[in-house]
Amino acid sequence: MCLVFVLTLPLLNPWVCGDGVGYYAFVRAQLIEHNLDFTEDYRHANQSFREPRIDENACQLLAAVRSCVSKRLRHLQVPPQALSMCIKSLKIYERYERCQLDKLRAGGHNSGRPRRRRNSLGKPRASQKTDRRDGVPSRVALARHRATELRLVRNLARSKNMKIATKWILVTVIVTLAGLLSIPVWLPVARAAADHVRWDIIHMNPATTPNTLSPGGVAFASARNPGTLSIKLTGSGTFRPDDPEEVTGGGTWETFSDTTSTGSGTYEVRKLVSWQFARLGLGNFIEIGFGDGTAANGNAVLRIRYSDGGEGVFGIGCEGPGPGIGILEGVIATKDHVTYWDAQAPMAGVDANRTLFHISNSDE
Repeated sequence: MCLVFVLTLPLLNPWVCGDGVGYYAFVRAQLIEHNLDFTEDYRHANQSFREPRIDENACQLLAAVRSCVSKRLRHLQVPPQALSMCIKSLKIYERYERCQLDKLRAGGHNSGRPRRRRNSLGKPRASQKTDRRDGVPSRVALARHRATELRLVRNLARSKNMKIATKWILVTVIVTLAGLLSIPVWLPVARAAADHVRWDIIHMNPATTPNTLSPGGVAFASARNPGTLSIKLTGSGTFRPDDPEEVTGGGTWETFSDTTSTGSGTYEVRKLVSWQFARLGLGNFIEIGFGDGTAANGNAVLRIRYSDGGEGVFGIGCEGPGPGIGILEGVIATKDHVTYWDAQAPMAGVDANRTLFHISNSDE
């Protein structure tokens, strides 16, 4: 076995990379850095993990990453209810232990008092009438009393040791339970923690440094057979991943055949069909008008109703800057039987066909 272990060592990769960096950072940051600032951990990660999270010029976390980490760490605090439950449980157990010890002491003193055996008539037996002589306890009585006291001391010590061990086991169980209840399930970070998701078709102003993002943009998608059919959409809204019916928002639509408008109006979001979180938003931007959520990449499919009575689905894809992860940036839609499934890609210098998600919790 030792030989196999030595021969397979060259095959091992000691380098922590990918998502493993994020998990490892929680341990190393607290043990080595004594904080939860992951800058040093992320700086020494592999390149594909480091680039979207670290500003190489300033050698610090990007603003979006730092903001998300700080918001997620709030949920690692033990809630007051859990602490109150622990304190009440310990007090109840302490009272119970005190009562048990009092009962044991009381029973021990009673058992330590010399007793005379009585016959069937309730009178002391003749052979045991003189346990005391001239008010001085006999040797037999003293021996019995000392044996009883020794037995009481042993019982108290054994009981105390058992109760101390039981007390610490109870404390450990309660603290562990409180910790498990206070830590949310959030892998990947912010996915399960997202109570609300906001979507927007956005403006991007490249004249500012960094670029400025804001709601109110426009996006286009085209149909096939014939490929001259297209749709223009604007809009924004919100939804809850755990409740498909709790949706808000909508926007405007206009359909075209070549350059000729064939209809226009508004649309309303009626239901969430699908939401897939991919990663936190990368890059450094100035964001205006989105609220306090954290930028994120992913895709969503919504069921919508058009103002002219038509129905369809509306797909939003946001990949953002950074390494490609297979998301089509832009929008797609159906309107009645027409499928506008070819999203127009965003182009440099053109303020169109860009989307953005923001995720947040109910207490943010």
